[in-house]
Amino acid sequence: IGRGSLGKWGVNHAADPVVTTYLDGDLHVVAIFRTDAPEFPALPGGMVETLESGAMEPFSMTMSREFFEEAANDKLMNPEDAEKIREKLRSGALLYCGIVDGEPRNTTNAWIETVVRHTHLSSEDARKLSLRIDGDDMGETKGARWIRVTDGMKWYNEGHASFVKAAQERLDSDASWTQFLMMAFFVFVVMMLIYIKEH
Repeated sequence: IGRGSLGKWGVNHAADPVVTTYLDGDLHVVAIFRTDAPEFPALPGGMVETLESGAMEPFSMTMSREFFEEAANDKLMNPEDAEKIREKLRSGALLYCGIVDGEPRNTTNAWIETVVRHTHLSSEDARKLSLRIDGDDMGETKGARWIRVTDGMKWYNEGHASFVKAAQERLDSDASWTQFLMMAFFVFVVMMLIYIKEH
């Protein structure tokens, strides 16, 4: 009951990026550790701001802004590399849009609805990403790092766990489709060689 720790009554709009890469063959995701729950990893993200015009900030802008405020340190990055990451965040694949399940800040009268996008980085881009290992400037996080994705791992809330799982499933689906196309192409080449040989 009440507004709790949220800034507005009713819906509070948020944006959460899921940023992944493969390190040593294993899937990893960028996670932060919040000062109010440091024992659990959480996704970087935050609230959509109201612009001077009174309109809401675009969700894609929120994702990029919050990722670099909470997780990434652009002061230690090449400006071109930082801008490349920002562009990837703004164009990430949509994973989810709606209420965040298991969010401890939700109340009967105030709750968070988020837009979640998935950005997968190549190992080269991941190496160029400098993370805030000592926390953000506002003191809201204790640091950010790449963590290996494992089954059953505990997250800050149920929503974050489901978002990471959805990103993992998306990558598995893409890999399966790529493997199918390669096999189909191989079969096509073999059939063509057989046809040429017989004619």
